[in-house]
Amino acid sequence: MDEILQKLFFTIATVTLFLPGYLPPSALADTDSIQDSQIIISTRLKDVSESDIARVRKEAAKGLESIPPVLGFEYKKKIKIEIVADGICRTTPDGHLILLPIWHIQNRRAAIIHEVSHAIVRRHEDNSFFSEGLAEFFQAEFGEDIAGAAYHEEPQYLSLDDLVIKHRDNLISLSSLKNNNDFFMPIDPGKRKLPYIEAGSFITFLYEVHGGQKLQGLYNTLTLNYEKIYGKKFTELEAEWLKYVLSHDRQQQQQKPLGAYGRAE
Repeated sequence: MDEILQKLFFTIATVTLFLPGYLPPSALADTDSIQDSQIIISTRLKDVSESDIARVRKEAAKGLESIPPVLGFEYKKKIKIEIVADGICRTTPDGHLILLPIWHIQNRRAAIIHEVSHAIVRRHEDNSFFSEGLAEFFQAEFGEDIAGAAYHEEPQYLSLDDLVIKHRDNLISLSSLKNNNDFFMPIDPGKRKLPYIEAGSFITFLYEVHGGQKLQGLYNTLTLNYEKIYGKKFTELEAEWLKYVLSHDRQQQQQKPLGAYGRAE
């Protein structure tokens, strides 16, 4: 009987080892972990410093502090972040775990606030245009790292609006992007970069031009009813956005001190 139980235990342990996000007991001793009331950060890597972990926690805390008020909700659940060896910054589909490659963290290219947005802003997460647009907006607004769409424009930082101007000859209709998640799915980051840029710039436009209260109203609609909230057809908002971005005078902004992410303060 004991032998049967031992075999059963071994089988369960072996299967569990390969479940996503699982840390076997033997790895716990090799895991650096910092936990406060809402943020749990862990890693199995040996070359992650305390300062790396502290900076991730600081950025995540800033996201938790800054994002909910913009959309008018409170968030009190814990978020879990794992520092991994490679890959891209990403959040598991259920929003329960954020994965951040160490190279991105150490080179200040980690889209930490972008991923925190995906972890805590679950409403309309099935609409990539809106959810990725929000995440890009929040990363640009509150993040310290050059990340998200701007990551692929190194070595020079460009704002989301400047990126729209740079790629103005290849822009995709927002009406096409709005309800087609396929634009945001390509594995090649270069192919999905432009949809992310446009979505982030559009959400930024809605916030800066039409105000946070209407953005909250849009977020709280069941079907992302732009016309109901803004009193205009989406095509009209798109034309207004493009005119605003392409004609926006940045000369004055460039004379002002820039924030950590290159935005005029």
